[in-house]
Amino acid sequence: MKKDLQTVKRRFDWVTASGMVLFGVIVILEIIVAVSVPLLVRQEGLFAEDILKAQLKADFDMMREHIFYVSNQASDDDIKSEISLLSANANNLADYLREQADMLETPELLELIDRVKRMDAIVEQGFQGKSMTGKIQLDTSKFITGLAKPSME
Repeated sequence: MKKDLQTVKRRFDWVTASGMVLFGVIVILEIIVAVSVPLLVRQEGLFAEDILKAQLKADFDMMREHIFYVSNQASDDDIKSEISLLSANANNLADYLREQADMLETPELLELIDRVKRMDAIVEQGFQGKSMTGKIQLDTSKFITGLAKPSME
């Protein structure tokens, strides 16, 4: 008792051809994704450094704009002096960045970003009219009264 196994005869038409092409394209795309994802993950470290450099430049430019604005608006001499020092420091940092930006590594970039943010916080205090040095009033009355008393000789 032998059964005759036969498959359904199907003729080759455009629906069959498009299904086979679509299946082949999907398999090829899956292979491309499986190969490219590890390569992109490996390159992410390279992009992170570029992102940090761009962030440093943006923060630095914003700080210099704040310095320029506060230096023109400040009325207190202490604040003007502090802003002048920050401006000189920013100019030195700009020179350093122009020369060394391509050689900076991630820890150095993070340190510079932190430093720029701290400088910008000082500028922000100047914008609010607060000086970092503050004015100290000395009580000289004890000294003067000590000089005014006759010495016991």
